[in-house]
Amino acid sequence: MRPVVTVLVMTFTIIFTMTFTVANGAMALPSSPVERARIFTDCAGRYAALSMHESFFDGAASEAADARYYLFLDLLEAVREDAVNDGLPARHLLHWRIEAKAAQATLLHRATFYRDPIVSDTSRQAADAYISHCNRLLLGS
Repeated sequence: MRPVVTVLVMTFTIIFTMTFTVANGAMALPSSPVERARIFTDCAGRYAALSMHESFFDGAASEAADARYYLFLDLLEAVREDAVNDGLPARHLLHWRIEAKAAQATLLHRATFYRDPIVSDTSRQAADAYISHCNRLLLGS
């Protein structure tokens, strides 16, 4: 049921994401499986933090971030074996995801709760820029 649909959607998304750069600013991905794994892992971590953050304020936004989180996990799963075969220690994937999640959570916390407007604004801009980078990797974003 879900695995067949997931594989088809994941394959379709990967092929088009990695092959085309569309007018809306989608980015081309690096050719190295290790570099692709790093990007997908970082984006999964960022969306995990965004989903958790949004769950306190906006349920619909949290669900949308959660959906992106799972999409990036699916993309990561598609390149994981090749990345490991290219010499990437599998434990790095978890480390990178935790690191990206913690960094994004820190930015979101500062953007939301710091009283200093410079810190708050700068943190919001950085958090938005990281998420925007991830969005540009996907078609239709």
